[in-house]
Amino acid sequence: MREIKFRAWFDGHMYEVAKLDFWGDPEQATCDMAGPGKSGEWEELFDIYLYEAELMQYTGLKDRNNKQIYKGDIIKEFAEVDEHGKNLYYFYKIVWDRENYSLSAKEIFI
Repeated sequence: MREIKFRAWFDGHMYEVAKLDFWGDPEQATCDMAGPGKSGEWEELFDIYLYEAELMQYTGLKDRNNKQIYKGDIIKEFAEVDEHGKNLYYFYKIVWDRENYSLSAKEIFI
């Protein structure tokens, strides 16, 4: 069984989500999170409204460096070497494909 966990972008920083509260009005859903904040020091935040944060769910997959891949992550794939010897890459964003009910990688242009 896949581990279910989340992280979130909030106020320009990435946090681990410790708890989600979905009771009552959907607009009142909140989460508690922790991570390095603005100062770089570890901080804990409580009752952050979900509409204020970008919630990212763990896919159950890891990259070649054993880092966990989350929905919304940007991944890089080697494409080719150009005529000047420079490596070129494709970039993809991990998204939920509603049509196929699965995760997929959508190419993005950076």
